[in-house]
Amino acid sequence: MSRIVSLLASATDMIYALGLIDNLVGISHECDYPHQIKKLPVCTKPKFLTDGSSYEINERVKAVLENSLSVYKVDKEILETLQPTHIITQTQCHVCAVSFADLKEITDQTISSNPQIISLKPNSLEDIFNDIQNLGDNLQTGTKARQIVDDYRSQIKAIANSSKKLKSSYKVSLIEWLNPLMISSNWMPELLNMLNLNYNFAKPGQHSQIIQIEQLLDYNPDFIIICPCGFSLDKTINEFPDLLNQPGFKNLTAYQQKNIYLADGNNYFNRPGPRIVETVQILAEIVYGLDYGHLNKSFIKPAI
Repeated sequence: MSRIVSLLASATDMIYALGLIDNLVGISHECDYPHQIKKLPVCTKPKFLTDGSSYEINERVKAVLENSLSVYKVDKEILETLQPTHIITQTQCHVCAVSFADLKEITDQTISSNPQIISLKPNSLEDIFNDIQNLGDNLQTGTKARQIVDDYRSQIKAIANSSKKLKSSYKVSLIEWLNPLMISSNWMPELLNMLNLNYNFAKPGQHSQIIQIEQLLDYNPDFIIICPCGFSLDKTINEFPDLLNQPGFKNLTAYQQKNIYLADGNNYFNRPGPRIVETVQILAEIVYGLDYGHLNKSFIKPAI
């Protein structure tokens, strides 16, 4: 029987979808779903204080990365006690999880169970599907993984087809970080393109990038969705006034037409796992008014 440690919230979501939650023996400090995992041992913690503004957090992360491959510490003693057969991390972003190199060094030196490291690489939508399949194959649930991926593809295709029936020239901006101002990339440009929406800041598969407020003003989007990575909705609400009060922001079409939304980017837009389907639904609801039952939920709200 496999004993799985997930050091990535999206991977824990995948484990649950694959029906392997009872095999999960340890999690990261960011894993939060499903509810029953909260009793499991936590194997990581950040090397920096997570309180404070987005600017302060960004500066702390940069300082840590100057001397380390990862911004997280791994509790070697807990891992040794758990005797995992598999540990899941990722190589997409040093800020999202323990780096593969750091984890490999730890397991080689201190973990006597000699666990297999499964490293996810979610740079695009196809990568997310491949990660689910890879995880399933490595954990002897390959057939279940294929069924899940096929279902997700079908759901997203259906949403895209519904959107294409609606004539659109809407420009959309997704804000992934507030200070410095960062635009969402990776899989998000692809999802927006599938929904027949214009998104000119980044190409699919690229890492998120810093922009200047003047670039946002020049683009003048019809819709803005603010979904900072790692932020709860409450934290996003608290920081939004800093962007709102930037010179020229209230002249934007999105502001004038009340098309600015605050979202839980931690659980949806920036989590490359099963909830990517719900993220597409949320986008279609916001822009096209299609009803998937999300806009009345607690993880998204109009900003104005």
